This record gives sequence, structure tokens and C-alpha cells, in this order.
Amino acid sequence: MDYYLGYSWFDNKNVPAATTCPSARSQLLEVRVQQPQVPCSDVTKKGVVNVTVDISNKSAVAGDETVFLFASYPMTKARRHQKELKAFARASIPANATARVTIRCESRISSITTTASKSWVVESGPVNVSVGPSSRNLPLKDTFMVK
Repeated sequence: MDYYLGYSWFDNKNVPAATTCPSARSQLLEVRVQQPQVPCSDVTKKGVVNVTVDISNKSAVAGDETVFLFASYPMTKARRHQKELKAFARASIPANATARVTIRCESRISSITTTASKSWVVESGPVNVSVGPSSRNLPLKDTFMVK
């Protein structure tokens, strides 16, 4: 069995995002996810970073949206996926309104298990955070450092 499954297989094979027909939902809602806010640049190995994003519904119809938080580790020495789903949040947004969503991101998201340690180890180093409505659409990015 391949190490890469689902979205990570597409990432590994550099498969471009598929173009799909607009759904009834996308014809009704015009949702925009705006710049994530990472409140700190450094976090301890037991710390928590609450990433906030604003989701705007620019349509005349109320709706729900889910935003996903993926993490990647540019300085890792371990075999890892290009990005890993770590958290998500769903918001109900009234018509022509904006909702602020907080996604809890614990520093232990950088944990990795190794055959040498036979336990979970939190890696130090930068964590790149990407937020968006799907694994193939992550326009918002920020970074924090696990120390």
C-alpha cells in the first residue's frame, strides 16, 4: 500500500485541482475566507495557538462554511506529507454578514513518532499553517515556531 492516500497522494503526484461544475450551493453563496490571524510567532512544545479567520458571506442567502487548517513542516527530518490536516471549524453565516472563527491549533500538531523513540515526539521548528475551504484551495498562510 502506498504511503500517500487521499489529498496527500494528489499533492505527491502534483495532480492539479480538478475543475468541477458549480454546485447549487456555490450559486447561492459567495463566501470569502480572509487573512488568518496567528496571535504569536513562537509557542512552546505544550502551547496552543488559536488561529482566527473571518468568513464573509456576500450573498443574500444564509449558509454554512467549513474551513480547514493544514500544517507543513519545512525543517522536519522525518518523512512527512507535504501538508497534514490538523483542525477544522464550521460556521453558520447569516446573509451579508461576516463570522469570526477560531481554530485551536496545539503545538503538539508537530508530533511525530519514530521507530527509535517508540513514542510521540514534538518537533521543534517552523510550522507553516494554511487555511482554506478545501485541501486543494488553501489561499491563507502564516507561520509560527515551536520551541
